[in-house]
Amino acid sequence: MISTDEAVPQILKDILKNYYTDVHFIGTEFWGDKFGVTPNKLYSKLCSLNIENHIKGKYKKTAIILYQGEAQYFVPGSKVSLQAINLRDAVGKAGIYSTDFFIVGYHEAEKLMTEYCGQFNTSNRFYHINVDYFHHFNELVDSKVNINLDQCRYNFSYMGHNHRMHRKLFSKYLIENNLYQENLVSFTNGKIAGEKNSLKKSFETNNEFITFPLWTNDDWNYSQQMIDLYEKVELFDHKNKDIEDDLPDNNPVQPFLQKSCVHFVCETVFDYTYPNPNEKLMQAITAKRPFIVIGPARTLTHLKCLGFKTFEDIFDETYDQIRDPNERMSRLMSMVLEISKKPLDELKEMVKKVEYNLNYNYDVLFFKRKNLAKSLKESIIELWE
Repeated sequence: MISTDEAVPQILKDILKNYYTDVHFIGTEFWGDKFGVTPNKLYSKLCSLNIENHIKGKYKKTAIILYQGEAQYFVPGSKVSLQAINLRDAVGKAGIYSTDFFIVGYHEAEKLMTEYCGQFNTSNRFYHINVDYFHHFNELVDSKVNINLDQCRYNFSYMGHNHRMHRKLFSKYLIENNLYQENLVSFTNGKIAGEKNSLKKSFETNNEFITFPLWTNDDWNYSQQMIDLYEKVELFDHKNKDIEDDLPDNNPVQPFLQKSCVHFVCETVFDYTYPNPNEKLMQAITAKRPFIVIGPARTLTHLKCLGFKTFEDIFDETYDQIRDPNERMSRLMSMVLEISKKPLDELKEMVKKVEYNLNYNYDVLFFKRKNLAKSLKESIIELWE
């Protein structure tokens, strides 16, 4: 089955073609948080659509689907992303009027973008299509996966591609405390992020819109503890021998994760305005393992709102409510140290204790993916009722 990144736009196009003469799609490659993507690309794409609805006799009932699966950039303290501001400006400068925009989103950020653009651009209509699922999910998973506790040989698992600061800090903590060698862990040396960041500069000149930092620039005001850790410990490439790499990193099923008892999910962002769960968290669900999230505050709260269960019976999940990124990171570091010290048999009992939640989450995930087209159609109907 194709990924949600491909399925969601195609399903929406098929639905909207019943109501609109022209239906256009603009994906992440034109405005996402990716290397080489600048606000001018979005503006150029909008101009290339040649929409002339403001000219009498050339009006066509037109819809534009805007799909932005990646995390957006927020100026600290702001509730509106720079991508939202650029979208508003690009639509105006491209001279697009009397057109309906459908902003597809998995997160609160897209909802706020829709409201913001609708407030300042009254000549067009902006709709938010909430996707009750997760982006980058590549296929429908098998509905008959067992918990397989007999496979557990490691206390915890963690995968860190270190192009973001929170991943670097957590990986450095594992190195400093010698936690990576005896657990199901992989991480990178972090150097590729710097190389990409230096290349990005060539895309940031002569820009008519607001330029936002590349995804590697996600700093916050670090505590002295975090600064000392960062300066003291060097990163390097490491991968446990039991980690299989025959599947893509964003594949929803990573069978080797069943070899650990607890999975530390390192999300894309950490000090972020809204929860931003994606396929990394789903890999823990398909592996039927309890998880601890290294991500934005209130991520677990968001998951509960989506219908999933968490693991407060075996973990202290108050870390999810800590807004201060230094305090939240420090708590997560303490948790991985604590779990690393527990006997394997005790951890297996903990997993067994939450077996109902593990199976429940798997079933919810399976149901949502199976009914994706139906839920999207219902979302559009609700907009027009």
